[in-house]
Amino acid sequence: AAGMTDADFNYRIRCAELLARLKGAKAKALYESALAKEQDPLVLAELIRLFAKWGGVGAFDLLAKRLDDPAWPVRATVIRELSRIPKKESIDLLIARLAREEGRLKDDIVEALRLQGATVVLSSHALAELGERAGRVIIMKQGSMVANGSLDALRHIVKLPARIRLTLTEGQNSTLPDWLATFPGWRRINGHIVE
Repeated sequence: AAGMTDADFNYRIRCAELLARLKGAKAKALYESALAKEQDPLVLAELIRLFAKWGGVGAFDLLAKRLDDPAWPVRATVIRELSRIPKKESIDLLIARLAREEGRLKDDIVEALRLQGATVVLSSHALAELGERAGRVIIMKQGSMVANGSLDALRHIVKLPARIRLTLTEGQNSTLPDWLATFPGWRRINGHIVE
């Protein structure tokens, strides 16, 4: 645990890996101390992943507590690890968190719930918002089902135009490239994806 305060990222990750191999109450206490002291979200995410892999009684409680962490990498790791714990409580935590997340983490929660065997019903007026999340789409009109199938099948049936989705590089996040701006109808899905 002494190495966990070292400024070198790789050294701290290696210390976490070695610490995760130790067993017993003393090892668990050292690990919990490292978790409490770590400030770097990437190292903290790795510590959480290793602790959850190590398992034990405290793993679920740690994940439940860290689901509210302000750092995105930590929450992403917690969501992924909760998907591996086959407990009703894991599903309950993920469902409760679903309404508070957006973007990639919301997709991660939906996938984690799917891995747990849960059926997720999303309601949206925008087909593009469903994206790859939906295995099946049902379209309702005035309370009656008018279409049912995969998003691609429905696009084909109703002859919707093809969808083109581009992921912009980091330097292009604020504006569309000049060549793309000449084509009308592009819309931003999130900070780096346009459709």
